[in-house]
Amino acid sequence: MIFIDTKRFSPVIYENDLPFKEDYFHLKPKDITPEFLAKGDYDIDEEWWRKQEDRCKNGYVVKDAIMKGGEAYPDGIISFWYGNDCEIPMYNLVI
Repeated sequence: MIFIDTKRFSPVIYENDLPFKEDYFHLKPKDITPEFLAKGDYDIDEEWWRKQEDRCKNGYVVKDAIMKGGEAYPDGIISFWYGNDCEIPMYNLVI
C-alpha cells in the first residue's frame, strides 16, 4: 500500500488549520498563568477547539489517502484488500 501526500494527515501542523490569531493557542505556555486565566482577557476560537475535540474522539478522514501497490505489507504486516477497503488484522484496523 502506498500512502499519498501524508502531510494531509496533520492539518494543524502542515495546512495552517489554526484557530484565529487572538486565541490563546498562539501564546507561549509559560504566558498562560493562573493570573492570566483569572483576568479572562483572552479569546477562544470555540468552533476550532470543538473540531479538534471531535477529531480526537471520532477520528479524521483523509480522502484518497492510500492507493494499491506492491504487496501491501505496511511495516512487514500483512494486509488484505476488499474493494476500496484495506484491512490490517494485527492493528484491528480497516482503512
